[in-house]
Amino acid sequence: MFRKLFETIELGFWNAAIPLMTRSELLRKIVKFVYQSYHDQQLKKDLALSLAVSCGGFAVGMAVYSLTILIA
Repeated sequence: MFRKLFETIELGFWNAAIPLMTRSELLRKIVKFVYQSYHDQQLKKDLALSLAVSCGGFAVGMAVYSLTILIA
């Protein structure tokens, strides 16, 4: 039952997406950029490092704020 529904939704999506990608150069460029970015290992490493540094900075900021509240 759900399989038939999902197949119908998928076919509807591709029936709409393929003509849009055929006609729109902007959409083709976006899809190409996302595809290349998704498969770029160095970019993934850079994003993971950026995320780790951001989370670390947030944690340090929360710790400093908590300490200032306790001291004051």
